Amino acid sequence: MISSQEFTLKDLHQCTEQKHQLVFVFGYREQFEKEFDFDLVRAKFPNAQIITTSTAGHIHENQFDENIVISAHHFEKSQIKAFAKNAKVEGKEVSKRLISEIPKENLKGLLIIADNTFGNSTDLINDLNEEYKGEINIFGGLAGNLDLKVPSISGLNEAPHENNVIAVGFYGESLTIKTNKVITAKGFGLDYMVSDYDRNVLIGLNGKPAYEVMYKLLGAESEKHFEEKIMLYPFLVKTKNRTKFVRSPIGVDHNTKTLIYGGDFRLGDKVQLTRSDIIEGLEETEEEASFLGKHKPQMVFLTSCYGRRIFLNELIHDEVTSLHRGFGENIKLTGFYSYAEFLTEANNNNACEIHNNSIALVAFTE
Repeated sequence: MISSQEFTLKDLHQCTEQKHQLVFVFGYREQFEKEFDFDLVRAKFPNAQIITTSTAGHIHENQFDENIVISAHHFEKSQIKAFAKNAKVEGKEVSKRLISEIPKENLKGLLIIADNTFGNSTDLINDLNEEYKGEINIFGGLAGNLDLKVPSISGLNEAPHENNVIAVGFYGESLTIKTNKVITAKGFGLDYMVSDYDRNVLIGLNGKPAYEVMYKLLGAESEKHFEEKIMLYPFLVKTKNRTKFVRSPIGVDHNTKTLIYGGDFRLGDKVQLTRSDIIEGLEETEEEASFLGKHKPQMVFLTSCYGRRIFLNELIHDEVTSLHRGFGENIKLTGFYSYAEFLTEANNNNACEIHNNSIALVAFTE
């Protein structure tokens, strides 16, 4: 049985349990820098692996929240092991060195959390897929932030900081992990072919500068207006092998005239603008949660895209409510709004993929 408790910093004194093995601390970077005391959290959870991460919003008591939230979990029969590496220390081999430390025996799943300064997330996911070959569930996401221009931060058993990648291993024969995702964006308009790129930096579409193509297409009136507009229109990416996924913009470089997205592109990919219907999207969110809820999970961990928060705006609370309705009144939801979501894909040989503009749902049962 998995039992969970949640607190804000203000009510952490109410915590009297010390049995939790896994604790998440979610907050905005500014909050961590101004009001967070890691020693206070460690004193309350002396035996736990404590994951600290900045977010673009997070879940508290099954609702969207903007205070620092401490989410604590006790697994009756399973074991939790956590590992972290810093890219400044480890260099380009950071993900391989992280993977080399993770024991494989009885490993059921891996939660991966990294900030957006540690390196390239595509390399990380490729290394994980090469190592585990679809044998376990891999999930998680990139730490988020309210301001895209300010790097996100994360940490293991310490206050969060830049350049980190963290892995949490879930071990035990009695543990069941199920996954599902919600993608509500629908493509519209013309397809454009990726003609120039540098990993997750989009440079050219149809042989023309991508910056200029999108600036004109969106009818931008200024650089600031362009930044605001482009965040509302993620790309539906159609690859040569016919797989589809969504890529959300996470930045615009006006100096180099390039567009930065939450995952890599490949030459020849076709991209199409997307949009979502809010009501239809909330209904689909509830349906996908209900599908996973049939497994009667005791805890659900989720990562939802920063782009969804921007799109839903004040209706962001309704997204969390839809998830809660889908899973049922007694389920414990925990998680955060991220720059990118990682999730194992059953229809792609159980490989982990990077998603944008999605909700990645992971259900745990003992």
